Amino acid sequence: MRMVHNLGIGRVDKNHMKRKLGSTDVVGSSFDDYVAEVEADLDKTGQEMLHAFRSHYTLANQLIELRKRQKMTQQQLAKLAGVHQSEVSRIERGAANASQSALERIARVFGTSLGFVPTGAKRPRAAA
Repeated sequence: MRMVHNLGIGRVDKNHMKRKLGSTDVVGSSFDDYVAEVEADLDKTGQEMLHAFRSHYTLANQLIELRKRQKMTQQQLAKLAGVHQSEVSRIERGAANASQSALERIARVFGTSLGFVPTGAKRPRAAA
């Protein structure tokens, strides 16, 4: 069996991909559709691992998206925020435990702030 990828949340082989997408449908199918199919096949442990993986990289993805939306390089962001470019790189790779101070300086560059965000659950209502 030849592995296509192994992200630690399950293995997918080429035969699995062909069964899911059909050998003639691979070109016409979107990657998002394929990922949704694979996710639907995960057992509970796989789903928990996927959730942990996504949670770990949420901040990294948000930073990359904000920076690219502003057409800014890591070096430009680092200079504006007063942090080292290597720190921006580590945050974007999900490899850093950035300080609150560094994250706040980066957030200010984008006109945002740090805070806790609800995770899909209904927001609690304020008492009347």
